[in-house]
Amino acid sequence: MLSIHVIENYDGTLTISEILEDIKNTYASGYTINYTCTDATTKPKIKWDNKSFWDCVYDLTKLANKDKAIPFADAYVDDELVIHFFNKESVLNEEEAIIFGQTFISSEGLGEESLTKKDKISVYGDDGEGLPVISVSGTGTKELVVFDSKISESDSAEELSEAELILQNQTPLEGKAMCWLMPTLSPGQKVWIDHPLFRIHNQYPVYKFTHKFHDKTTEVFVQRDKDIPHILKARMETELALQTITNPYKATSSLNLKFDSSSELTAYDSNISIAEGKVKLSSGTEGTFTATKTASLNVTFAHLLVKGSNLIGTTYQFSTDGGDTIMYIIPEAKITVPAGTSIWIKVNINSASTEMDSLAVLMG
Repeated sequence: MLSIHVIENYDGTLTISEILEDIKNTYASGYTINYTCTDATTKPKIKWDNKSFWDCVYDLTKLANKDKAIPFADAYVDDELVIHFFNKESVLNEEEAIIFGQTFISSEGLGEESLTKKDKISVYGDDGEGLPVISVSGTGTKELVVFDSKISESDSAEELSEAELILQNQTPLEGKAMCWLMPTLSPGQKVWIDHPLFRIHNQYPVYKFTHKFHDKTTEVFVQRDKDIPHILKARMETELALQTITNPYKATSSLNLKFDSSSELTAYDSNISIAEGKVKLSSGTEGTFTATKTASLNVTFAHLLVKGSNLIGTTYQFSTDGGDTIMYIIPEAKITVPAGTSIWIKVNINSASTEMDSLAVLMG
């Protein structure tokens, strides 16, 4: 499932279970789905461009139940090619337990994780034309930066950053334990671990386990590994991504227009034409269009980026109150604007030879 790559665009009309069923039918014939997650209403907007099948499933687990008491889901594939998708920490294995004096052999670092909690999530994508897609959720100094070139829509970036913030703000249990063989254990299940001398008495969700048949033991991990290879890999990915400064003014959201369809525009003149991912004039030498978005936080500055050909003469107007208070903005420049959430941009094309490929307004 890591070598199967998904190319799909979901516009917010399908639930998570319907999306999972759709990509399974299209890309993973022979598999079946056991979906017991209680999330029945979330309809995310997602665009995947050659993303591995299992990474897509992982995205769905982070979007499920994010507004409910039990946030998020877990998923795994068993030997019978069944994709299990269920509420996180909802399954207690009542056949197995790690108990001092019975099955408990040793433990390492069992307790609540607090040092790696994050209170700010920054997601950076790419609109496919080289312009950044940005969403920042939360405030604070413990920041997780996610670079994913497969995120090409601002709605998808916002959903991911909001979901990741909830996930990273939890205080999960962590550590590992060695015990006698636990043959009925499955990924994502919770097991009781009890050791009164260490003051350990809790249900721990199992992230990973390894059966060692030569000595009939099971090594249980109750949180992701934090060994050196994982840490160095994350650091390398961040350093490589930072070689290009995509967000010089620390914007927290973006409005992205890729001109794939006229639905991206709120209003446009009759001679404004969108075709082959470009906006241009179908007749005459002047035409205008507007686009709008509701920001999640007050916007106080804007940074305009535009790609295309023969853009000289094109003018841009920007507003944070739906077009009542208008300011001119030029590409590559940052302007300070009155605080507001009703984002409005108007583009005036003044040449028949102008072709615009992509537009992004980075805001904060």
